[in-house]
Amino acid sequence: MKMLLKIMALSFVLGIAMPASLTYAQIGGDIHIRIGPPPPRHEVIIERPDRDAVWIPGFHEYDPGGRVYVWRPGRWDHPPRRGAIWVAPRYRRRHGEYIYSPGRWR
Repeated sequence: MKMLLKIMALSFVLGIAMPASLTYAQIGGDIHIRIGPPPPRHEVIIERPDRDAVWIPGFHEYDPGGRVYVWRPGRWDHPPRRGAIWVAPRYRRRHGEYIYSPGRWR
């Protein structure tokens, strides 16, 4: 009976973990996802708060816990150093999956 309970518990854990692992994988800084992102939303850019602010456009970010894309709205931000340039997050399709590279300051 104890062995049966252990097998059932292990089956339950694997049943939860397996679908998540089949949906995405993180390799290096990139995330590999099997489901493509939705189209970007239309945004209204609000007034710049000051002359040093840079607009960071909104984007869909994959949430592996919920296995869904979540919209991250655009915002004004300040570069971490003089001359820094915002590199937007992007999705590239390769070999039947989408590779997500997070946005970053360069």
